[in-house]
Parts: sequence; C-alpha cells; structure tokens
Amino acid sequence: MASSIGLRSGPASSLTGLLPGRPAPVPIFAARFSPNSQLVIDEGRQRSPIDAEPDVSHRTMYGAVVASWGLHAALVADSDTVEYRQFGSERFKMAAKELLYPSDGTDPHRFQGKITLAIKNSQTGDLNQQPMKDNEHMYVLATLVPRLEKEFLISPDSEPLGGQMRLLRFGPLPAEEAMRLMTLAYQGGQHVREATVTYIEVERVRIDFHEHHERWRRVCIDGKIVAVEEGGWMELHKESRQLLNLIKS
Repeated sequence: MASSIGLRSGPASSLTGLLPGRPAPVPIFAARFSPNSQLVIDEGRQRSPIDAEPDVSHRTMYGAVVASWGLHAALVADSDTVEYRQFGSERFKMAAKELLYPSDGTDPHRFQGKITLAIKNSQTGDLNQQPMKDNEHMYVLATLVPRLEKEFLISPDSEPLGGQMRLLRFGPLPAEEAMRLMTLAYQGGQHVREATVTYIEVERVRIDFHEHHERWRRVCIDGKIVAVEEGGWMELHKESRQLLNLIKS
C-alpha cells in the first residue's frame, strides 16, 4: 500500500499534511456482490463467505487500492493456487504465460460481461449511466491510487489520497499487444494514451458477468479473490464514510 499511495515515490502535495504526524483519511471503495459470491481461500481450494450476514440481497467488501476483473484478477488468482505456489516467485511469470499463451494453443480468453459506468456531469453534478458498447474484455481495473507498484503507474492522473476513482479497460488483444500496453505502464503511465485503452474517472462501476466457468468470474479486491456466482454481478462505488486513517510521523 505504501507504493500505491505514493510514500515511496517522493514528495507529493497531497501527502504534505502527513508530515507533522496528523491523521489523514484514506479514500476507500465499497465492492458489492450478488449474494452467492464467495471469497477464494486456501490457495484456491476452498470458498468462504464474504460477510457474516445470513440473508441479504448482496455481499460487501471494502478496498483502498484496486478492484479488477480480467487479466489482472486472473493472474493474481491463478498465481495464488496450489498449482503455482510451489514454484515460488516464478509462479507469476508462469501464470501470466498460461493466460496470454494458453498451452492448448488457443487465443487469450475473451472475458464476457456487461460494464455500466456512472460518470458525474462536471456542470450539473448529476450521475449519467453509460453502458460500455463492448461486452468482451481483456483487462478491467478500477483504482483510487496512481501506482500498484513503485514503477507501475497504472493511473497517472490519480493523486495519492486524492479520492478519485478511475477505470482502465481494454478489450481482447493479441498477447504481444497486451504485453506492450503493460510495459508502457512502467514507462510513466504512457499506456493510457493508447487508442485501445479506456481511461476515465468514474463514480460507480457495475459488471454483470456473462461467464459460465468460475475461472473467468473471479475478481480481485486489494489482493483478495472473490468468485462471483454464475449470472452474478459486482458494483463498485466510492465510500463516503471514513473507515481508515493514515499517520506518517
């Protein structure tokens, strides 16, 4: 999280208030899921309830960094399974290779689902619901922070603790092109300038999953994996409540 909010990337105006040791609220998001969605635990072998509420219309988690579906979430999920963890740090490369260059010789998976964005009108403040035209995806990621790693600038327009949620998305691409885009993220966030990339500030995101196999319905919330039920959904929105403070002495 230190890299994500900018503590390892030099001074930033939004962090100056932390220097005297005063608490600062950390922006968070709420992720709501259809009611039968479950946490993936025990290196992918078991499932656990997201929360303890017995009968509700949805399940809720909270995050401060990232919510993703598609290539990013699949990589995090696959690399944490018992199949890959035995290979140590090499598991990330191995899992990524299988996702981008499947061993059965097929193309990378085309993730199926409907994405609807809620975007605030800068003049009126009203929220406009905008369904995305394409229902096939490769990489879908919403974040409140600029970086996922020190050098991985996934959202160059974001500021540490700025509280804005941005969505980054691109559709099905050849493996080499997807790799090129991710490499550009390590080059000052240049990937967001590419015509194939959607990069936009959002207030809410809803994904209705159209996948039969659970493997393609897994999402990542700050490193935790959720398996969304078949025909299920996920909704993200910025949380107005202050649930987490950061103090830097």
